Amino acid sequence: MALQSLGALIDSSWEQYRKEFPTLIRLSAWLLVVAAINIVAIGFYPVDAYRVVRPLTGLEMFGLALFVFNNVAIGIIMVVWTTNMLIAGVDKMTGGAAANMKEIANRGWNTFIPQLVAFIYTGASITISVLIPLLLIKLFTETLAPSLPVLMSLTILLILMLLLIPSIAVVFMLAFVPFAVVVDDKRGFDALKTSWLAVKANFWQVFIRLAVPKILYFGILFLAQYFIINVVQLVLLGTTDEGSGTYTRLSTYFQAASYLALVVFVNPLSIITDYHIWKSIKQ
Repeated sequence: MALQSLGALIDSSWEQYRKEFPTLIRLSAWLLVVAAINIVAIGFYPVDAYRVVRPLTGLEMFGLALFVFNNVAIGIIMVVWTTNMLIAGVDKMTGGAAANMKEIANRGWNTFIPQLVAFIYTGASITISVLIPLLLIKLFTETLAPSLPVLMSLTILLILMLLLIPSIAVVFMLAFVPFAVVVDDKRGFDALKTSWLAVKANFWQVFIRLAVPKILYFGILFLAQYFIINVVQLVLLGTTDEGSGTYTRLSTYFQAASYLALVVFVNPLSIITDYHIWKSIKQ
């Protein structure tokens, strides 16, 4: 299947998002579980805990522990499961089948462990690709650079920094690993290989179709969040003192929840776009 033009890709993704909006939001809204638990956790510990010199109380320690556990463990579980469900749901709806929420949820759980393993492999691959040039830069600046002429030192440093470009390429090469797991039942390194080979054959076309929509979608998200947070802060300033604990806590509550709430709306659109790219490039 030929790749759609960038404009056609965005238009078709938006039309599917608009058509299937209620179902997509029901799936994506599970991310709000993380936001809800964060709000509960923030309610237990001081919002300026890093400044507190006294020992924390038992409830404050519970709040801190809950916050960390939620974002490290529960957050990962919800992100992986929600991603699986959205991919499975988009795959089913694109094929013309009616969305069965129970079936989609089960498919999300059935691919949870394979997806988690693939996430770990993908994260490790990207981390290694970034660390190698960074370690070379650190080694050069701490050993050879001080003994070389300034111009030569800067030239070598620039060359070493260019080694970070392949790290960015790795991110794009492995962008479709989640789709290989859910849609094509690939497992482990086979999922990484499948994504890598599919993107390799169409790298620059895929690069543009991945980058531009995400800049557009998440640019709108951050602008919306910036606007909403500023409006809320103006409201809070009209009802509370800026330096008060009430203002700080309410502001923290809202900031903790607003980003995830907006992601709930943007994430399905991003996955629809990536799904259509994947269906076009996979061999």
